[in-house]
Amino acid sequence: FDGVTTDRRPTLFGEAPAGAASVRLEFLDLNRSALRPAVVVIPDADGAWRHTPKDPFGEAQVSFVATARDSGGNPLAANVLTTGSVE
Repeated sequence: FDGVTTDRRPTLFGEAPAGAASVRLEFLDLNRSALRPAVVVIPDADGAWRHTPKDPFGEAQVSFVATARDSGGNPLAANVLTTGSVE
């Protein structure tokens, strides 16, 4: 999401490029420090992926970074970065 949400557990989603075996999601503060451990999601056959955090975020500005990776763990494409406020 871009902008502001009151949803403490926003569902993130996207589309990984062809050949992606996984997508690593990072949750960062404005200083690019981790707010929580990164998670790995597996895209479906069409490359679509989604993730809803198990634990809610507190009130904060959060950057979500998604990096598609091949089966060897190598990045496939530039990271996708979205920043929003959780209120």
